Amino acid sequence: MPPVPAKTALSERNEQILLLAKGEMITPEIVLRRFLPDGSIEAARSAIRRLCGEDENPCYLAAEPLDGRRVYYRLTPLAAKILGISPKYAVPLKKLGRVRHYALSWFIHAARPGCRKLIDSAEVIELLGLRGHRLPRHPFFLDVTTGQEKLGMIFIDHNAHLRRIVQKTVRPLARFLRHGWFDELIFSGHFLLAVLTFSGRRQRAITMQLQLALKRLLGSALRANRSDPSGPLCVQVHLIPGMDAVIATPNHEEREHE
Repeated sequence: MPPVPAKTALSERNEQILLLAKGEMITPEIVLRRFLPDGSIEAARSAIRRLCGEDENPCYLAAEPLDGRRVYYRLTPLAAKILGISPKYAVPLKKLGRVRHYALSWFIHAARPGCRKLIDSAEVIELLGLRGHRLPRHPFFLDVTTGQEKLGMIFIDHNAHLRRIVQKTVRPLARFLRHGWFDELIFSGHFLLAVLTFSGRRQRAITMQLQLALKRLLGSALRANRSDPSGPLCVQVHLIPGMDAVIATPNHEEREHE
């Protein structure tokens, strides 16, 4: 068996590209916007090809279908071993995983490059002194798109019923207000909720339903803190380009990998 290449053989940029496969997604567009802002899409594709084993380089990435016309790249077992992460990151994503990783990657890296960063929930717990408590499993992120750092939580629309999307968004917020965990951030305008969806029609419907739900379900809690329900709490519904095609991909692709 040939020796496993040392982790130090990877450049810092290549290692960071590979690590996107853990919670986000590797595509040429994401690599371009995240790592090569002054480059070209062909330069991004070339960087990926080298990580796929081109020109006798070690094979760290393998292509998988993203939707009917695009591919994404997952880690190979070799890459997972070199990075020191679980082998579970070296298997193809199922449909829900593809939708989640694609939406997150576009929101964090492509929509406003350099202005958003995912943050582990353990860091949020440490930052806010919440040891012993469990936060929702939704992704958290830091946002500086307004020039002022905010902590945010992301909800991904997988094409569930609108009522379900609203419930999933409002329920954690109600819990936060009940415990007072994020009060300082919420009432100073430094906390935001971001919903990622796949069509303009869906974006408008979710926005309207969320506004109604916040006033109806959270109004008393917000008023108890002397806050207008439409005041400092920032709720954003973002349209993610290309997400509709990922959602529309037939489920038979999952069975091919089982």
